[in-house]
Parts: sequence; C-alpha cells; structure tokens
Amino acid sequence: MQPCLVHPFKIKEIPRYSMTDNYAGLLLITYNDAENLEKMLPTLEATLDYPTVIHVIDMGSTDCSVKIIADWYELQSNSNLVDLSIDKRDKLESLAKTMNSGFKYLMSRQECNMIGWIHPDMLFEEGWLSNLVSTLSYQQNIGKVCAYNPLFSCVVPDEIYDGQEQCYLILRGNLLRVGLFDEQFLGIGGYEDWDLNTRIRKEGLRIVIQPKSIVKHKGMGTRSKRNTSYEQAHNGQIYQKKWGTHKELVT
Repeated sequence: MQPCLVHPFKIKEIPRYSMTDNYAGLLLITYNDAENLEKMLPTLEATLDYPTVIHVIDMGSTDCSVKIIADWYELQSNSNLVDLSIDKRDKLESLAKTMNSGFKYLMSRQECNMIGWIHPDMLFEEGWLSNLVSTLSYQQNIGKVCAYNPLFSCVVPDEIYDGQEQCYLILRGNLLRVGLFDEQFLGIGGYEDWDLNTRIRKEGLRIVIQPKSIVKHKGMGTRSKRNTSYEQAHNGQIYQKKWGTHKELVT
C-alpha cells in the first residue's frame, strides 16, 4: 500500500473559533469559466440563505473569469455573503493540492464551521444551502452532505439517501478527523473524492444526498478542456493500491 500524502494538522494550524460563529465556507475553483460564471453567479447571489465566506482559486485563466467574479462581488447585494477572496495563480495545478490549499484557507477562518465546494458550471435553486446546513446540524453521523442534481434523475426522493454529488458541505471537525485530499492523485484525473469518501465512511460516518437541496451541475467542465488520460490512469492505479479496487467503496 502506498503511503498516504494527506498531511496531519499540526497543533498551531488548528484554527480557533467562537462557538457563536457557524458559517459556511465555500471553495470555488475556476479555469477559463467566463461563460459558465455569467450564468452561475446570479443564481448563487439569489439563493445564498446562510452566512457564507467564498474563497476563489483561479488556476491560470486566460479569459475574464477573475474580473467577472470581482465585478459581481462588488455589485451583489446578498448580505449572507460575508466575504469573498480571490487567489489568482499562473497555471493549472493538481486538483488535490488546490483543494487542500483552498480548504485550509477556509478552515483558518474562525467563523467557518462547514466547508464545501461549488463549481462554475452549477445553477443553484432556492434553499440549497440552508438544507445542506440543517442536515449537518440535526442529522446523526453525517460526514458529508451533498446537493441533489436533477440533471441525472427525474425522480426526486422524499428523504436523504446515501450517495455522492459534487456540491457538498463537510463539518470542519470531520476534516480535521479524516484529513484532506491525498496529494498522490495528479492533475484532475479523478478518484480524489472517492478516496476522501472512503476515509469518511471508515470513520463510521455517512455520505448522503439531500434531495431538498437542488443544484444543477452538468459536470466535467474543467476536465474536458484538456487531455487528462494519463492523470486518470495514474490516479486509478493509486486508488487500486490503496483500496484494492477501482470502484468507489460505499460501505
């Protein structure tokens, strides 16, 4: 089995925060997403119904993605968007390393107790965020709660059920418990989420979809912009060595 490159937190890195603060911290990673952002951002502004901090990492966009986000933030009027920061980088980097960087930033914000990921090619519907928050707050043994994507199913369940989607929230305490993304995974070749999900489940926690949280996500937007076949093959081998399968472990 290959060593896991998820670095443990040192004591000095564990953030202190007030128990009265319980915000959501959302990571948005962009790469030449101007067209998607122009559609996504208005739906985000209209539906943020819980105090939120957004951290943007732009991985070397050559279009106007960063300007679109900055201009939107300057003009948007949703008081639940407490703060937005932009980290502009000069190249497309490993998703695992980028996610770790973004999650660590959000976890260092003392007010952010729930950490999540949103995508430029998503469209958000009313109640999506508050329903994720309430599930984490009031359901037992939830390690990760995901939004429901109606683009992949026309039947909406009545209750939460086991499953994974790409818009999600995780309690900061659970990330401290299981660690962040394994940086053995290269580029954007997949398996990063499956690996994290497996570690969450091995802690006896559930990964669920909340059908009252509706987020449309067509997916594969960034990955389709470049050839990731080598990265996918490499990441599949790493996952196989760690867990003995190429499939997601769901129990």
